[in-house]
Amino acid sequence: MASNAVSVEKLKGRENFDVWKIAAKSYLVIRGLWDCFENELDAAATPVQIATDLKAKSELILLLETQNYSYIADALSAKSAWDSLTNAFEDTGLSRKVDLLKQLVELKLNECDSMEDYVNKMVMTSLKVKKAGLKIDDEVVASLMLAGLPADYKPLVMAVENSTKILTCDAVKTLLLQ
Repeated sequence: MASNAVSVEKLKGRENFDVWKIAAKSYLVIRGLWDCFENELDAAATPVQIATDLKAKSELILLLETQNYSYIADALSAKSAWDSLTNAFEDTGLSRKVDLLKQLVELKLNECDSMEDYVNKMVMTSLKVKKAGLKIDDEVVASLMLAGLPADYKPLVMAVENSTKILTCDAVKTLLLQ
């Protein structure tokens, strides 16, 4: 019998919030509960809507490490629980922005396990930078991806430079993963 179980790493705190948020949202969409996290329960909610919201909040609780229960203990709805976690762990302060930007600029292929690992870290870090509130152009991310390559990739970088195509992150990602 095939299992439909979906495994989501539990929320530890700020250190895994960005990745957890993506996985948790996907899980809750699969479970058909994401609407509860987008819309607050209406005062005229039916018993079925109230039960669905309670189920959604319960599913969310099961995706947390126990030390994080305090953040949602007083939440009356699934949406307010989600919002509490976002407010607690989504760091958009200046020091976070600077740290993420530094990580993006300093990321190098030779510090990663593979090209796939490098590309994934570059893309995820650029997404974190954007989510932290910094506007970063796709061409800049593509350029940084090329800049993090070692010297033996110089012919590839020169070929991209001499190309007439517009430099995009997706184009560079595809090229590097071929």
